[in-house]
Amino acid sequence: MKKFLFDTSTLVAALVESHPKQTLALPRLQRIKKGIDKGVVSAHSLAELYNILTIFPAKPRRISAQEAQQLIQQNVLDVFEVITLSEQDYMSVIKHLSESGIIGGVIYDALMV
Repeated sequence: MKKFLFDTSTLVAALVESHPKQTLALPRLQRIKKGIDKGVVSAHSLAELYNILTIFPAKPRRISAQEAQQLIQQNVLDVFEVITLSEQDYMSVIKHLSESGIIGGVIYDALMV
């Protein structure tokens, strides 16, 4: 069994039917749901996912707050292992970025690895 870390962009693509990348992302999610592979998601990605799902211009209509919560519960919380970072983890990433001269929003992606 392989273990995969899903980021927000992959989860959005898998969950939004009108997303142009759904045909790529949905089969990966289905493998997790069937227990073929193990899925891992960061706790921070849950908040990002809720944000994106509720503002994404989905067709034929936008996803409601309640639908977003249900999608997250049924397709993420019920099937993925949720991992959290400690204060030490955050500071380690911040230290690495500062020493490398890396600034801005890249920190959010750096926290995913």
